[in-house]
Amino acid sequence: MILVVHNQKGGVGKTTTALHLAAALAMGGQTACLIDADAQGNATQGLGLDPRPAVAEWILEGQWEPVTARTRLDVLPGGPTAQRWWETAGQDVVAERFRQIPLTYDWIVVDTAPAHSTWIAGLLRVAHGIIVPVDLSFYSLAGVADVLGRVPPGRLIGLLPVRYDLRTRRSIEMLDALKRIAGARVAPPIRQCVDLDRAAQAGRTIWEWAPHATAAEDYLTCVEWMVTHIAETRHPAGRR
Repeated sequence: MILVVHNQKGGVGKTTTALHLAAALAMGGQTACLIDADAQGNATQGLGLDPRPAVAEWILEGQWEPVTARTRLDVLPGGPTAQRWWETAGQDVVAERFRQIPLTYDWIVVDTAPAHSTWIAGLLRVAHGIIVPVDLSFYSLAGVADVLGRVPPGRLIGLLPVRYDLRTRRSIEMLDALKRIAGARVAPPIRQCVDLDRAAQAGRTIWEWAPHATAAEDYLTCVEWMVTHIAETRHPAGRR
């Protein structure tokens, strides 16, 4: 399954979410490959690997060279490139590259750049499912409608609230507002957790850095919600 984590707004926990969804799936016994499609290479660094433009080489030249990051988890690294490949890759090229991925993974999880381009449009088109992380702030919520307008019909799995703080009324109000927009499509929130930043700086997942942190529990809950939601969508009750 191709799972795309996308929001054209930056700073909404997109990379952290993509990395931890892929890692949680691998921890649960699934095989996963994380594609770091942001030229900053943050998802690559977040797993303790050196950034390099492997995704650009794959898109432009067809060189599929993922590296093993953890048990059952591979990464196709991202990193700075001399070419603005995300502007030149046509949607048909993107679709063809994804069709050529070896059928050795249960999940392909893609972390995208905070932008909208031909490459992103092609990626959203080939996605089997899309998760949209949403920071619980006014400006982030204001852009949700625009993001949802770009998601192909039937591909949205859900909106994932991040940096949720039960101690503040504003955070609770923002979560309620998001639920009014998307209803049952809102995933269980990821609570504010400073250990996520510390883990990223150390090149480790939250379960490796602080296994009892709130985010460690929340991302496992998110994966369970996501897998259940996908199963219910594909096989609704009463249908065979």
